This record gives sequence, structure tokens and C-alpha cells, in this order.
Amino acid sequence: MNNWVTEELKTADLGDKRLNKRLSVIVEGLASKPDKTIPQTFFLLGFFFAPFYDI
Repeated sequence: MNNWVTEELKTADLGDKRLNKRLSVIVEGLASKPDKTIPQTFFLLGFFFAPFYDI
């Protein structure tokens, strides 16, 4: 995870560490592909890993 994501979200508390991790993954993903839509950014992640990986 990028250091800036960790720094920006260090006070985020969604009540569950898995949700906090998911938030970090979403923020980092969106920042890495600002010209893409949300489905375009996360298509491969959701299609291949969602059934097996709890992000």
C-alpha cells in the first residue's frame, strides 16, 4: 500500500479492520487509474479475486 494512503486513512475507523483494508484498496485503486471508471478500475480484481479473497 502506498504511504500516502496509509497516512490519509490512518484515522479512518469503519468498525472492522477488513472494511478499513477495503477502503485503502479502493482509494489506492482509484488514485492509480484516475482516468478510468470504477468498474474499469476494479473489474479484474472483482472478477478474479472476490470469490477467494476478502479485501
